Amino acid sequence: MKEITISENAVKNHGELSQNHESKLQRTDPEFIELFDNWAFDEVIRQSKLDTRTRVLIILASTIASQALGEYCQADLLWRATLKRAAELSREHSRSLGTRSLDVLHVASAMELGLRSFITFDVRQQNLVEAVGLKLLVPTG
Repeated sequence: MKEITISENAVKNHGELSQNHESKLQRTDPEFIELFDNWAFDEVIRQSKLDTRTRVLIILASTIASQALGEYCQADLLWRATLKRAAELSREHSRSLGTRSLDVLHVASAMELGLRSFITFDVRQQNLVEAVGLKLLVPTG
């Protein structure tokens, strides 16, 4: 059995963001938690200049906003593969394109779902979409 390694930074940052949280997935899917925690609570945060409070507010706001609009269809997404792809995209493109964690996660999700085109107002996300070969649809107005 492979030993699960979560970085010290990931453990520290996860603790700051969700104190006293016991992950059920840590017991049932430790490989997923290793991948996710090392990416979300270490790699992403190292690239960010936001303080913890601001980061938590942004996470909450984006979560509420994305679930508040009922104009999207729900698709089954294999999160382990998506997070792995997001980590790869981040390593390959974030430094040169200035993409942020949600930019990378959205594009990785589109790729894992097999989408061929992507629409966004965000310039950094547009650059990433073009870099990975998806068809970019730029909204007007």
